[in-house]
Order: sequence, then C-alpha cells, then structure tokens
Amino acid sequence: MEKMQKMYSPQMFQYEAFDESPFLGIREIKKGDIFYECERGVNVKLEALSDARKTGSGWLCKVKTNEKIMTIYSSTTNMYGPSLYRIPYYLTTNEKNQHGFIVE
Repeated sequence: MEKMQKMYSPQMFQYEAFDESPFLGIREIKKGDIFYECERGVNVKLEALSDARKTGSGWLCKVKTNEKIMTIYSSTTNMYGPSLYRIPYYLTTNEKNQHGFIVE
C-alpha cells in the first residue's frame, strides 16, 4: 500500500508566529494538537489523541497518523526520542520546481 502524501506551500505556515523554536517537546502536547514528526527527510503529520503524560522513565502520548494509531515515547535519559515540530521541517522541490513540504 502506497503512503498518502500531500505537498503544502510554505506560506501555509507562519514561522514568525512562533515566539519560540518550532521544536516541540513531548511534554507540551495536548489532546487535539496537530504536529509533525520529522526524520530522515520525511514530515509525518500527527494528531494527539491524548495529553502527553509523565511515566516513571519519560513521557508518552497516543497519536494518530493517516495510517495508524500509535504511542510516541520520550525517555528522560540520554536515549534517542522522536523529532517533533509544530510545523513541517523538511522543505523540498517538486517536478514543477515549486517549493513545499511533503507531508505523509
């Protein structure tokens, strides 16, 4: 099954609207928030199905993508965690030489 992708214009996202970094810590996530996991050149749109909650060893939050429901987790140790952003991170150019964010 092929992943559903959509290209968004950079003008859809107001970078200057963020008083802080576009990076999103998992502890900040609230139910209903839309945010992006951006890794290895891919932007994946996520919707929070719950508030992030603290566990004994980190934070977790239930989220959904276009394809599935999953739990994201961030440890309080030096362990790797998800790269979460308030807006897509990776900008690309399509075959028509238009710039935009490809989002899965």
